[in-house]
Amino acid sequence: MAAPFLTVVLVCAAAIAGSDCDRTNALDVVTQPAETVSACMKVGETIAAESLGTPAPGTYHKIGCEHRKGS
Repeated sequence: MAAPFLTVVLVCAAAIAGSDCDRTNALDVVTQPAETVSACMKVGETIAAESLGTPAPGTYHKIGCEHRKGS
């Protein structure tokens, strides 16, 4: 069975408000399955810190968790 949550890390342009940044307008999107909401946020923080590193000037990271369909 697939993990019930999906960690979503977006790289957003600073010109886009955090509430408006989503998969359709993000500069980059990284996803990874997670078993719980708590694990989802921890995985997101790890991806942002270790894989993406410090945001480039004019960008920021936005971390979210989505409940996967069918879970």
